[in-house]
Amino acid sequence: MINGFSKFSILKSNPVPLMASVLLLALSACVTPPGQKTGFRPAVSGSERIVINADAFKKAKILRVVFNDASDLQEYASFKTANGARAEFIYAELSPLARFHGYLELNQLIRPMVSKWRYFKNKSITFGKVKWRELSWNVGGWVQPFSYESAGQRNNCKGMTFEWDPAENDVEGRPTKTLFGYICGQRGSNGAPEMMTSLVDGLGIRGISEPGAEKLVQSGPLPAVQQQKSLKALSSGKDSEFDGGNIGFPYFFARVFSPGGDDEIIAE
Repeated sequence: MINGFSKFSILKSNPVPLMASVLLLALSACVTPPGQKTGFRPAVSGSERIVINADAFKKAKILRVVFNDASDLQEYASFKTANGARAEFIYAELSPLARFHGYLELNQLIRPMVSKWRYFKNKSITFGKVKWRELSWNVGGWVQPFSYESAGQRNNCKGMTFEWDPAENDVEGRPTKTLFGYICGQRGSNGAPEMMTSLVDGLGIRGISEPGAEKLVQSGPLPAVQQQKSLKALSSGKDSEFDGGNIGFPYFFARVFSPGGDDEIIAE
């Protein structure tokens, strides 16, 4: 519950399978640290996960929103620069409680993923070919160049999706971590291959590719309900004064698998 409303009631009304309900009760019985209670939070300084180590983003204005509950943690991050370079990403990982019999159900195709970012709503987008890309920190995924026109200028971007860290005891090796989003060069940039490559190369996760403990963010008590609603509006593209956000945030990625039965959504 988020101070009286659940993730389902604040976001969308989805049916909860019986097995998921049982799991929710089991997880609720555990003592949950304050930083893991269900809700939206601003990221605490030093606990941010998504980083872009590239010259073009050294002076970027960054906005982050964290959502976590008993099943997973998700971080939304927006990077915007004065010259028009921008990026938005979502990182998600299963919580320690969910990893033994849990995984993330992703199936992220880049074109529909790009359409969920508010910034690209009503923009005419031209996509290039999808290619497999290995990052320097031994994580691979799909990258697809695309471009859009704004104020008479053609702007070049890359959409991407990565997933890694197979679930324990899952013979199908499904992931427990994912990172997806896009990076765009400065306004009117010609998208030179070397420039776009350097932007993608700078992408990382603190605690995995960068120094820092790889653990669930501990963010202290939940903010007041109104602040949580504001954070949700920012991160889901519903704030009238912010041109970013993703309509799917936070996502219902978490699943639980059973050797003797069907996979189910983990209740959140």
